[in-house]
Amino acid sequence: MDRTRAETVIAEKAALRDRMKAWRRSQDAELRPLHSAAICARVRALPLWTPTPVCWLFHAMPTEVDVAALTPLGTPCWPVVVGRGLPLLLRGAGPVLRGPFGIRQPSPECPEVDRHNVDVVIVPGLAFDPGGGRLGMGAGYYDRTLANMTAIRVGVCFEGQLVDRVPTTDHDLNMHWMVTERRTIHVAQQVMQPTDRSTPHGSQ
Repeated sequence: MDRTRAETVIAEKAALRDRMKAWRRSQDAELRPLHSAAICARVRALPLWTPTPVCWLFHAMPTEVDVAALTPLGTPCWPVVVGRGLPLLLRGAGPVLRGPFGIRQPSPECPEVDRHNVDVVIVPGLAFDPGGGRLGMGAGYYDRTLANMTAIRVGVCFEGQLVDRVPTTDHDLNMHWMVTERRTIHVAQQVMQPTDRSTPHGSQ
């Protein structure tokens, strides 16, 4: 990507982040649990789940999709910020503390989980598009950590966060699946899944 195009993408991302942050703040707080429950029900219905999958979840911020209902699906783990510019560390269930940016994360006494053993990653974001493009907060933690993992990436967001196009660079990873409270989109036509290596493309 040339410098001019890269600068354009950076500006487009910044503008979209501002718009999506404002949108999330404007939403009715009483509807978030209902929409989160609908999203979790759709995720549970995906054809991804082995009897005991290792599933990377996240502790939601107040304006994000709450995915706590997915915890019983298998062996859950959550990300831990180790340092700026470094991949995320994954830890299993146990005590939770406030980490960088005020995000809840497992304490050091929780067991470490090898990221290469993860089957499914439930990915948050500020915005997504139907092609699997994702806009995060800008620190690059998820893209950096997911870059050499083979896990299935499932982006979750509220319907209003699904935009026509997310500005991306070559370093931004696409999702395999996109789930909102209203629809399920299978982005990848040929996804290497834990149980079935071929699933029809489309939305439900």
